[in-house]
Amino acid sequence: MTNTNDLLGIESTQAESSFLLVEEDYSDSRRHILGLLHKKQGDSVIKEILSFFALQSEILIFFSIKEDSLKVLADLSKQTCQLDREFVDFIFSSNDNPTLYTANLENLPVQVSNLLFKTATRSLLLAKISQDKETFVLMITSKAHYVWSNRTKEFVREVLDYLLLAVELCDYRNNLMESQHRYEDMFKNSLHGIYQSTPEGRFIAVNPALVEMLGYDSAEELLQINIAEDLYVKGRDREPLKEILQQEGFVRGHEQRLRRKDGRILIMKENARAVRNSKGTIIYYEGTLEDITEVKLLEEQLLQTQKMESVGTLAGGIAHDFNNLLAGILGYVSVLKQQVGGDLVLGKSVLMVESLSKRAAELTSNLLSFSRSSKFQVSVLNLNRIVTEVVSLLEHTIDKRISIIANYSDNIRNIEADSGQLHQAILNVCLNARDAMPTGGKLYIETAEMKFDTRQLLAYPNTAAGNYICLTLTDTGIGMSSETISRIFEPFFTTKSVGKGTGLGLAMVYGIVRKHGGFIEVKSSLGRGTTFKLYFPTTDKEETSIFSQEVICLDPATETVAVIDDEEYIRDLMYDILSESGYKVITAEDGEEAIKLFEKYGSEIDLIITDIVMPKLTIEEIVSVANKLVPSAKLLICSGFADLDKVESVLKDRHLKFLQKPFFVEELLLCVRRILTKEE
Repeated sequence: MTNTNDLLGIESTQAESSFLLVEEDYSDSRRHILGLLHKKQGDSVIKEILSFFALQSEILIFFSIKEDSLKVLADLSKQTCQLDREFVDFIFSSNDNPTLYTANLENLPVQVSNLLFKTATRSLLLAKISQDKETFVLMITSKAHYVWSNRTKEFVREVLDYLLLAVELCDYRNNLMESQHRYEDMFKNSLHGIYQSTPEGRFIAVNPALVEMLGYDSAEELLQINIAEDLYVKGRDREPLKEILQQEGFVRGHEQRLRRKDGRILIMKENARAVRNSKGTIIYYEGTLEDITEVKLLEEQLLQTQKMESVGTLAGGIAHDFNNLLAGILGYVSVLKQQVGGDLVLGKSVLMVESLSKRAAELTSNLLSFSRSSKFQVSVLNLNRIVTEVVSLLEHTIDKRISIIANYSDNIRNIEADSGQLHQAILNVCLNARDAMPTGGKLYIETAEMKFDTRQLLAYPNTAAGNYICLTLTDTGIGMSSETISRIFEPFFTTKSVGKGTGLGLAMVYGIVRKHGGFIEVKSSLGRGTTFKLYFPTTDKEETSIFSQEVICLDPATETVAVIDDEEYIRDLMYDILSESGYKVITAEDGEEAIKLFEKYGSEIDLIITDIVMPKLTIEEIVSVANKLVPSAKLLICSGFADLDKVESVLKDRHLKFLQKPFFVEELLLCVRRILTKEE
């Protein structure tokens, strides 16, 4: 490889030649080249310079070498030149300054020598300049013998500088075009709305996503609207956003309500910035808009569900305390009824106490239904049958001015539910519809099977994806406002006048539906009626009856019963009732005393009656000890509040039965007798 200090060119005996360059011609070209550079027309500069040499050079090529790859930038040779990877070997080491190289044909690689030989090359000039990791080379050949003059070398150095500037301009332009294309792709294909708008309230530019989001037919149509008047629900709502942009220069996550072309309201999240001129004046805004309407609705539904769950927990706790008290009251009322005998005055008073206690028990029962904590008997049933029974009852009881129009879907799957509670829930919704139609109307009742995926049920916790039976009840009544809808499932909330409603009807419906693994949807508006949709998960099991025929043994009682309850009056009541019927009764007030009873009496204990919540030891701990000390004893849970899923999970290997407080004496005795006489 030739040293960089060697003369560039082939030795010649001819007089020094200026390579036939006419200075006047170059001066004119130089002025033109500078003009093109000033106009940032890189491609034209490269063409102008190379055209200047084209007539006198057999091989005129401008190329670059970057990271061991060769790229031809321009080829104005008089014949086709194929430059392959081997040509890179011909390039000398990089140099910070423009350098000119020459070489005898004998010292060139074979490929290059052959190429030059074919064109009868007698003189060769290479000009090279390096920048960063890229090398730019200009190659000029001639059939004549030349000793390249200093003037020619200086000229070529200058030309190469111009070429380098032209290449940089081309790269800048290409990068700018690529950037513009990327921006255009992002602008056109973004799922979020993108816009530019004036402070006065006109759009300058909008992308297709925003046009579709706002319901307009074209970008041109959207550009014509007045943003404040046509887009905002209230025109003045845009002012706070403008104030923030004026003061802060940007806004992130700004939520606002915008109106579509069809009038539908959207909840939007906006990110925007203010673009100012050199004087600091805002000339336009640019930003993005995201439709979060569905997300906000899901959030509201989820918050409502969580609120109802919290209220339900509170209601269940209150009902538990009331039921304990009512258990004592009703129990002793039953005892008093037996003791008063034929005393009509006392008997009437006792019956009044019993009647009032029953009403109180119904109230707490509704609270427990709402809180999903009451005992229910599950069976496989067909919802069409239950609805038919309710409709039959309604046709004979509600105002004749109300028409009931039923439409049942054929061949729907069965559901697992408590038929009594379903009757109660459906009846309550229907009675609510009746009250909404004081002058008459129509009540539409329909059943259908639907399928939901996990995404569709995000707003309803503890619901599983799958098939559901939908019971739709629609009335043509007075309807409800959105504020009323948000509260209708709250216990004790009612729009009825004092004395005409407890406010527990729909709360109870909510509790029953949720207890069965379902959910409720409500749609209504003032003057347009109301639609309730109750969804229940399906089962592939066959319909059965929850009642079984069993023979109750009426032999005299002789068994031993252990009563565990932290309320003394409950222990005393059960002791009196069971002892009177012949049972041997032992009592304990907490878990530790219960264990002492187990240790003392052991296998003598035939039945354990316990509350679900006990001091000192949990129900799980009590049962665990009972399994070891009295494994043959059967178990009866007697409580005013119970997490039945938890109980059945813990006691799944025992003879679990449940008796809801409050209870009547007859109920307690019948339940105990059934448990003790039932065969293993």
